[in-house]
Amino acid sequence: MNMFSRNPFDDGPDGLRRRLADLPQGVKWGALAAALVAVIFIGWLGLQGLAAKSNLEKARDSAEQAKDALLSGESEDATRFAENAQFYARQAQSATHSVPWNIAAAVPLLGSPLKTTQQISDVVVGLADDVLLPGATMGAGLSPSNLIDGTRVNLKLLREQGPRLSELSAAAAKLDAKAQAISNPAYLSLIRDARSQLQDQTSRLARLLGNSSLAAQLAPSMLGADGPRTYLMGFQTPAEARGTGGLLGGFGILRFDNGLPTVDTLGTNTELGRAAAEVDLGPDFNRAYGWANPLTDFRNSNLSPHFPYAAQIWKSMWERQSGSTVDGVIALDPVALSYVLGAIGPVTLADGEVINADNVVELTMSTAYSRFPAVKLDTPQAIVYKSDARKKYLQDIAGAVVKKLSGPLESPRKLLEALGRAVGEGRVSVWSASPADQKLLEQTPLAHVVPNDAAPYAQVIVNNLAGNKMDYYLKREIEYAADGCDGDMRNSTITVRLSNTATMDKPLPDDVAGSLGITGTLVGVPPTFELDAPSGTMVTSVRVIATQGARLLSVTSNGKRTVAIPHVENGHPSFEVQVVIPPGQSGELAFRLSEPTSSGDPRVPIQPLIDNVNPRISVPSCAG
Repeated sequence: MNMFSRNPFDDGPDGLRRRLADLPQGVKWGALAAALVAVIFIGWLGLQGLAAKSNLEKARDSAEQAKDALLSGESEDATRFAENAQFYARQAQSATHSVPWNIAAAVPLLGSPLKTTQQISDVVVGLADDVLLPGATMGAGLSPSNLIDGTRVNLKLLREQGPRLSELSAAAAKLDAKAQAISNPAYLSLIRDARSQLQDQTSRLARLLGNSSLAAQLAPSMLGADGPRTYLMGFQTPAEARGTGGLLGGFGILRFDNGLPTVDTLGTNTELGRAAAEVDLGPDFNRAYGWANPLTDFRNSNLSPHFPYAAQIWKSMWERQSGSTVDGVIALDPVALSYVLGAIGPVTLADGEVINADNVVELTMSTAYSRFPAVKLDTPQAIVYKSDARKKYLQDIAGAVVKKLSGPLESPRKLLEALGRAVGEGRVSVWSASPADQKLLEQTPLAHVVPNDAAPYAQVIVNNLAGNKMDYYLKREIEYAADGCDGDMRNSTITVRLSNTATMDKPLPDDVAGSLGITGTLVGVPPTFELDAPSGTMVTSVRVIATQGARLLSVTSNGKRTVAIPHVENGHPSFEVQVVIPPGQSGELAFRLSEPTSSGDPRVPIQPLIDNVNPRISVPSCAG
């Protein structure tokens, strides 16, 4: 007889009760006890879960309060909040390492989210013990109000705290590695999200403390602790896109003496470009950019995104025409200037006009061209528009901001936050003529170098070929996608979408919307968008810099195959296409590549223009 031929539940509830009643008394009490234990176990586990969640949230809130107190220079509050964060983190760790939690976490598959939560709590405790509390103790001394005394940077304090910052940086990097290794739970999106958020936070913290440690090593030397330092400070104009951000619009000479900054010279771009640069940047640079005469024409001196190239050209131009030397070069743009004005407050020009954080970008990159019409000049080389009044206006704005920065600051914290935001968006670039300083700089976002390594890489560079100012209206979308990690090579695609948002409801000045051809045209490459070119049209070079060893399989423009010019940028292959985009229209370029399946996280540096781009990256990180 088949023992499974009869379902014990076929008799219904009454039959089930009769069968249970027939069980021996010991078995019944054992089943009841097991059920009771299971209920208690699940209840205890649930309570521990609620306790862990609550304590982790409290630890996060206390850590945020500690950070705010640190930035405000409130050392006692910072330490108190850090201690609170440590307490709550340990409570969460205790909950997630309780007996029921350990038992449940050991169950294959079902315990996966619980194991992940244990790892999360361990990292949070490490952050509180090894980073937050020591940082609160030390950081109060490095508060913005202590770091900036009036207008002088306290370099002695930075040097004293440098070793401790290095220790904190090493601890944060170790915890970040531990966070990145946290297992991905098999289920429960809530735990997955918590894991991702922690990994993102530890990664940002490790970068922040790493950069802070490097700053403590760099700043004393670069800001004149060992003797005066002098820098050429370039003001870029992203309304006319260049590889490093924008056309060089003006410059100043910035001096530091033991942390005290002064600016004693402000000039226009034409003053800088009176002498040709004498610098050898190598055959790859000459092949890629030599057609534009970057060593003699300041307008084309920064077509490459590799900032050390532009910096060396500008340094040489200044030294040849002035007879004086500089120790390095700094570049920034009007968007960075708007952040600075948001921190220090508005400035007033001699005629009473108020320049503030809300209007400086539009004034310097749009309104100024309508307010001060340019004079058209026909030169043997090209059509040129010149406006001395506009150049003076822009120079007056720069001078007013510099003057205000040279006085006492109401809130050093706000200024540091503004500069930090500008650096984070790539709007501040720094190069040093000192090899030791430059080596450290290249480990920070300030250097703006194309890295000479094999990790996955995709950088999209736009250069204005029309000599107009239409990039004020440019919007970009960038996407980098690649196949998995199998094999030595994999296919990838870098997609670039460009939009000309100008409506042309009102006519724009010719030097803004015309096609002047100042920067020349590459021979043999027709525009890839077969469109008419009315006023307000963008004529643009789009260059993709790819992973080392990548090969171009094809490139399409709006779905149609086109050609690209190959070059090399600091060891990386690059591929260039020219496009023409009339007002109100858009276009898409897709570069399909075969690239090495190299180790490391994918990087997509963003060229600092008017718009802020958040690239979409779908590239797996492969092990070495």
